[in-house]
Amino acid sequence: MPSTFALERNGRIVAACLLRIVKERVFNSGFAYARWGPLWKRDGIDLQERHQNLRAMVQALAEEYSGKRNLILKVLPHVHEDDESNAEVKQVFRERGFVKDRTFEDRTILIDLSRDLDALRANLHQGWRRNLKKAEKNHIEVTEGTQGEDLAVFRDLYGKMLRRKNYIPSVDLEQYIEMQKTLKRKMLTFIAHHDASPCSGAIVSFLEIRQSTFSGRRMTGRSS
Repeated sequence: MPSTFALERNGRIVAACLLRIVKERVFNSGFAYARWGPLWKRDGIDLQERHQNLRAMVQALAEEYSGKRNLILKVLPHVHEDDESNAEVKQVFRERGFVKDRTFEDRTILIDLSRDLDALRANLHQGWRRNLKKAEKNHIEVTEGTQGEDLAVFRDLYGKMLRRKNYIPSVDLEQYIEMQKTLKRKMLTFIAHHDASPCSGAIVSFLEIRQSTFSGRRMTGRSS
C-alpha cells in the first residue's frame, strides 16, 4: 500500500516522500519503506536550508510511521557515494536515531557521458574492459528502439530470466509497457543479439528537470 508524505513551509512544499507500507495483521506491525527518498533538493533553496528541510522531514517521517503507526521505518535516500551531500545526509539520519542496515547494500553508477569514448573505456575496471573485448570478438549486435515490438522482445527475455532464476520481481513490466504509450519522450529498449538471436536487453528512461516541483496533495508534515 503506497503512502505519500510532504513537508510544507510558508505555503510551499519543500520536501516530499513516497513510501510503501507492508503490514502484518497477526502482530499488528509492519514496515514503511521509502526507496530513493525523500525529495528535498528543491531549486531556489540554498544548501543550508535544504539540509534543515531534510532534518525536519526525517524527524516527521520517524514520528508519523515509527511513532504513530508503530512501523519499522526503512529509508534508502537517493545519494551517491560521491555526492557532496553524502556525509551531511548520513549525519542527519544518525542524529534521528537511524542505523545502517548492514545486510543491504545498493549502489548505482554515475557516468559523465560528455567525455570521449576512449576516456570512458579507460576508466572501466579491468574486468569490465576484458568482458567488453570478449563481447566485441563474439560479434554482439545491439539494437535500440521505442516501438511495441522492441518491448515484446524484452518481455520475452525478461520472462525467460524470471523462470530460469525462479525470481519474483519487485516491478511490474506491464506497467512500463502501458506507460510507454503515453510518454512524449519514449523509453529506449536496447536488445543485444548473438548470431541474430536476442540474448539480453535493457530499458532506459529519460528525465528532464526544468523546475523542481512536487505534485500531490498539499500537507504540513502529514501523510496519506
